[in-house]
Amino acid sequence: MHPERGVRAIMTGSKTMPVSRRSGNSIIELTFMMPWLLFLFVGVFDTGFYCYALIATQNAARAAAVHNSISSIAATDPDLSGCRLVIAELQTTTNAGSFPADCSRLPLQVTSTRIVDPNNANAHEASVAVTYQTALLIPIPGLLPGQLTITRTALMQVNPSADF
Repeated sequence: MHPERGVRAIMTGSKTMPVSRRSGNSIIELTFMMPWLLFLFVGVFDTGFYCYALIATQNAARAAAVHNSISSIAATDPDLSGCRLVIAELQTTTNAGSFPADCSRLPLQVTSTRIVDPNNANAHEASVAVTYQTALLIPIPGLLPGQLTITRTALMQVNPSADF
């Protein structure tokens, strides 16, 4: 044993793998992890679209209810202005180009009704129900459907001073 190299050679271990053989391990590990990473990416991607659709649908229903609460006649949305307001609120969704102009069928349905309080005939509420069907995304069986249908309802008291 050489007095200068002996201890250092034993402590560091001179039998190391060459660098060229170690680089292939990371490719193999990435290959095994890729299905899991892809699965997680798709799940996060779909969940983000669904969460955005839920928030946008609730905001659209609320905006239409506020708009329709200006009078008891407007509560039923006879001129479809509440429908146009909902379409404007949902313009940033993925399938906004396929919305019907009268909001009568999926992917966007808007139902506006006037509710009369049975205890007080002068008290009215504008009720707006918005049903939105998301675009077809990548399904994850058992966890996330490929398409989601969202229904949100908003109520707003009708302004009693607007009716003459």
